[in-house]
Amino acid sequence: MVSTRQHPSSFSPPDPSTSKTVATRASRPRNHGWVHTPTALVLVWLFIALPLVLWDSAYVALRPHTMPSGKWHSPIFTPYALYGTVDYMYGWPAYESNNGFTQAQASMNIFESAGYLGYLYLFWQHGDGQWTYEQGQQRSMRGRWGGLACLFGFSLSVLTFSKTILYGKHVHDPRSRTC
Repeated sequence: MVSTRQHPSSFSPPDPSTSKTVATRASRPRNHGWVHTPTALVLVWLFIALPLVLWDSAYVALRPHTMPSGKWHSPIFTPYALYGTVDYMYGWPAYESNNGFTQAQASMNIFESAGYLGYLYLFWQHGDGQWTYEQGQQRSMRGRWGGLACLFGFSLSVLTFSKTILYGKHVHDPRSRTC
């Protein structure tokens, strides 16, 4: 706070003719509150990542039937035959040693995917505007739904980040090698 005790003269009273009028509640423009507009990159990422994550979770959840020589391996899960030789967590060594990390990761993937599907549902149900980026208009969510979608997106990105750190820590930790 500024001290005026040492000011040489007193202040003059305000002139009522030049004072600003205070806007009343009715004359103010209506504020819609929170606005959330996901970028095109986020939406493209979700439309590509969601099917892949669900495919990966199905492979892990349905093991050993989805593994090589399993009854559901071909044609849907055929690429995992090669991937299981590169990443042992997806192959026979981890499955035969009853390593539960891969199943736990797949379970987290299911929760994560369900959350991202909920985010997309909020976006399509409660978004307004056009879905055209050429004209500079974007689909947005306003008010409560925008805040909820932003909270969903942030919480799920924290889940994705922490799951990635956990996976990297597990892979690079020599004590976790059970295969």
